[in-house]
Amino acid sequence: EIHGLRNETFPYFLINKVDFKPHAEIFIQLLKELNYKLVLASLTTRETIELYTTQNKNICSKCSIRDSFDLILLKEDVKEKKPNPEIYLKVLLKLGVKPEECIIIEDSLSGIQAAKRAGIQVINIYDKYSDCDREEINNLTDYSVDGYQDLIIELQKKHEIATRKLC
Repeated sequence: EIHGLRNETFPYFLINKVDFKPHAEIFIQLLKELNYKLVLASLTTRETIELYTTQNKNICSKCSIRDSFDLILLKEDVKEKKPNPEIYLKVLLKLGVKPEECIIIEDSLSGIQAAKRAGIQVINIYDKYSDCDREEINNLTDYSVDGYQDLIIELQKKHEIATRKLC
């Protein structure tokens, strides 16, 4: 009965309530403008991503997921779930890059564990739903930020410095 109720209300929630974390779409846009390769590696289903990209007005009004990411790997693309590093190892293989050429932004302990097991540096972006794992998250991550605004500021500083060096 509970599963039935969940299945009835879940699409409404995905279409009407889910949204990017604050400033995520600005960060994505900035990275694209700076020609970074962006990958969405999530254990979300293809069906859910389809709802986000076609029916979720919160997301659709801010950013095109399909146009923003160079590669999208989802639950259906892997056999093992995070904290197994399979999804990140597939990213490395598909892009033909080394772990040291990448950085992963994660908000959950299992995602951070998967990133570290793949040998990739990880930035933890704060999420209140991960507070129960905060100590272990803090011990594993290479960097921690409160939100995407922090990453935007750092990226802008880095870009301004690089621009000045070229002039």
